[in-house]
Amino acid sequence: MIALRLSMKKRLISMGEKKTAYIFNGLFGAGIFLFIRLLLFIFLPYEVFTGYGDLINFFRVAQIPGWPYINYWVEFPPFFPFVSEMIFRLSGGSEVLYVYCLAGLFSIFDAGSILVAWELLKIGDPADTRQKKLFLYVLILSFFPYAWWYFEPMLVFFFLLGIFYIQREKPLHAGAAIAAGVLLKVFPILIFIQAWLTRRNKSFFISIGVFAVLTAAVLGLLWGMSPEFTSASLASQYAKGSWETVWALLDGNLGTGNFGALRERLDPQFAYILRGKPALIPPLIPLVVAGLIGLVILLKSQNRSSHGQMAMIGLAWCLLILASPGWSPQWVLLIIPLCLLVFPLRRGLILTGLLVLVNFAEWPIIISRGRSDLLWMTILLRTAIIIILVVLFAKIGLQNSDESRGET
Repeated sequence: MIALRLSMKKRLISMGEKKTAYIFNGLFGAGIFLFIRLLLFIFLPYEVFTGYGDLINFFRVAQIPGWPYINYWVEFPPFFPFVSEMIFRLSGGSEVLYVYCLAGLFSIFDAGSILVAWELLKIGDPADTRQKKLFLYVLILSFFPYAWWYFEPMLVFFFLLGIFYIQREKPLHAGAAIAAGVLLKVFPILIFIQAWLTRRNKSFFISIGVFAVLTAAVLGLLWGMSPEFTSASLASQYAKGSWETVWALLDGNLGTGNFGALRERLDPQFAYILRGKPALIPPLIPLVVAGLIGLVILLKSQNRSSHGQMAMIGLAWCLLILASPGWSPQWVLLIIPLCLLVFPLRRGLILTGLLVLVNFAEWPIIISRGRSDLLWMTILLRTAIIIILVVLFAKIGLQNSDESRGET
């Protein structure tokens, strides 16, 4: 009888575990997230809802007559500016309707990132760990306002989707996802590191080919329609100098990465004007040094597991952050999923929490109160955390695949 009861108890526990694994999956997490986000949008006052993000700024840029890249220049690749302009026109020029539609769109992309993150967790984590990590990711995205103040949710979705398609050996899909990401911001190009690590030459070149064709087609079409404003848009981000980094502290630039008056966007010459003081150290030097460090670690990497491949992407991303002349706090949304996907649960939670706190202290707490003189504190803290991430990502990338499987 005792043996029978123990057997029945084990079966019930097993059934409970299976049921939990079945219920708490990516679809459930995305649904919970959308429900929480809907409640926030309903009950938050409009002013609090828009907060300190760029939603109003996006609306004002969309008010400029014409189309981005054709009639005026913008500081971003073309994907989001065209989406923003279309939503502005569909909303009939209503600010409130535009803001809610745009934030709703970002929420859909956030939910998509949860679904893709779950699929990536299924590849590299056991059931109990992946559910805890998914819960943390849902919790962070639900209440962290960066996830609706800016258009980074679109970027994160295509970033994770590109990683997922590389993992699933779908080079055509991967190339398209990376192209969509790069047409939002350039960072997803780092995913090709993962494609190279798979050692599948045919897939690697297929994904690069698809990416090159799609991006060249979009940018070529825009350049053919308006070469002046397209060139100005692509150059503007690299002409504004340093901001919110150690390089900005060296240069004496204590401002943010914002541009000037909207009327300047009607003149392509304003896109090339240096904002702030010139760099004491040419930006190319830190980029070359970071690239060489990354290349050495990449050539020595042995970990071909999913954790190892994503660790090398995380390493490259963190090296790029350290070398970049500028930093935008919302970029932390790209680091958070990598920390949760690659590191053991507790370590990922601690690193993610530190990054969120430091960036939130920087913006909106310090900058919005006009205390740019205190930026050095958050810049140095964030830089220290990123250096720690470089070391941790490199450690995982340099392990062999068997060693990395033991870390969950």
